[in-house]
Amino acid sequence: MSAPLGRLRLRLTIFYGLASALALVALSLVTISVDRRLSAERADQELIGYASRGTILVDFINGTANVGGLANDVISRRVEWWVFGSPKGQGLTAVAGPPAPDGVRALAAKALTDDEETGSLGWVTTGAGGRLRAAAMPVYVDNTISGAVVVAAPRPKSDGRLARFVWMTAGALGALSTLVGWWLAGRTIRPAIASLAQEERFLTAAAHELRTPISRVRAVAESAALLCRDLKPDGVTAELTYEISRLNQLSIEASTVVDQLLLVARLDAGHLELRREPVDLYAIAERLRAHHPTLATTFDEGINVRADPVLLERAVENLVTNAERHGVRNGQPPSIIWSMRLDANDVTLQVSDDGPGIPEAMRTELFERFRSNDPHGSGVGLWLVRWIVEQHGGTISAESNNGAVITARFPQGANSPPTRNPEAAASGCGSVAAL
Repeated sequence: MSAPLGRLRLRLTIFYGLASALALVALSLVTISVDRRLSAERADQELIGYASRGTILVDFINGTANVGGLANDVISRRVEWWVFGSPKGQGLTAVAGPPAPDGVRALAAKALTDDEETGSLGWVTTGAGGRLRAAAMPVYVDNTISGAVVVAAPRPKSDGRLARFVWMTAGALGALSTLVGWWLAGRTIRPAIASLAQEERFLTAAAHELRTPISRVRAVAESAALLCRDLKPDGVTAELTYEISRLNQLSIEASTVVDQLLLVARLDAGHLELRREPVDLYAIAERLRAHHPTLATTFDEGINVRADPVLLERAVENLVTNAERHGVRNGQPPSIIWSMRLDANDVTLQVSDDGPGIPEAMRTELFERFRSNDPHGSGVGLWLVRWIVEQHGGTISAESNNGAVITARFPQGANSPPTRNPEAAASGCGSVAAL
């Protein structure tokens, strides 16, 4: 599987896993909340039942309350209780029970208006600052409400077994859904994997098959160009010289495109590894100047380079070729400058030209794969540059400033001894930079 499709499968799995996790968390929270609410309702109904039983065990005889039955009943050991009387419905009088905490009297008064005997519920505060859940029921004497019984107890605490079971089940289902998501994502992208694998095989085979004949055409074109130069005094026409020179240039461009397509195929197949080592930038500069006569270089002193030499040369050559192709102004080739300098802890590699600059519409997609405003361009050159820069831990940007300026910034690597070319040093070039 290629790296992009592998990342796509991972993203799909993460998305599916997160969606499943959110749904499971929401379901778990709702389940636990409903269970707590039902437990609270059961506890309230139990309190109301205790209060109702208490009203049966209390007798009012001639205005005097007899609470012996309540005091000796089993409910007196389960809850705290108070009995209030209301002679002729005039106010409340504490009849039995311990000193009433805040809220008990108010709940008893509320019970005096409970004609349907549904029970009155509320919270009461103890002297220690705790809270008790309380229930009150009215006491009837001769079909008249003559008092109230209030019972209170701490709200039962959940033992947490259900919550633990719910969360453990949710975790197991989440893990299972992630595995299922991984499997489904693999099934979903399987046709794309097969198609991409076929495309990669074709691209690799085509690049390999084209490489040899194009190399031969290039060798023949270079030989013909040299022969025309040597024979020109003997009457070789300027037109023929130009056409052979043009053929030589086209063969070079075709060879470059094939090399880049082969490199892309190796990248997609995951067969390319970065090889960092000290790089001789002067040797790269000399090779580039042989094919790009308008190229100039400026390298700051005291900066060293550690990078993949093949990929670094490919990145710079792509930038220079891009500037040479798109920097033409009024039919004149552009002046191109490749500079490297040390800015704080970053190394800056910059290729600039004095051409017409970068079209505004292209700036956002300049480094995208297979995007080009040149009908003869492959659209992989600047994408390869971005990939190479990012593989070295850097970033790349482009702007128009009296021409096109493309800037790559890298974190400074471990310094190695400067690699110098005596001829380049004599020509005024400085030292090199660390990638």
